[in-house]
Amino acid sequence: MSKPAVKVFTKENPCNKLIIWNTFRTRRGFKRVEVAVAESQVGHNAPKNMLNNGYVERVTVKNVEYFELTEEGREWLKKGIAGYVKRHPEDATDAVYLPKALAA
Repeated sequence: MSKPAVKVFTKENPCNKLIIWNTFRTRRGFKRVEVAVAESQVGHNAPKNMLNNGYVERVTVKNVEYFELTEEGREWLKKGIAGYVKRHPEDATDAVYLPKALAA
């Protein structure tokens, strides 16, 4: 199986909290995401910056590398998505498994 292509974002079309939220969120909470999959959805720079800020860590499970949100990263992303849907309420329906308090 080939490695997915890294998503490229620009100044005109940046990676936002909605994209990061949808990458790491599941019905049951946050999930670890394979590095290649994460980079195909949020690009290369977002995970790099998240690593540098301590919001995500690289973990290896059964010889597969993943990005996993730290506790600080979960709080950062929860605050970020709350601010994002407040500024862009029309995009709230695009957020997967958004807490009910934010969806209203």
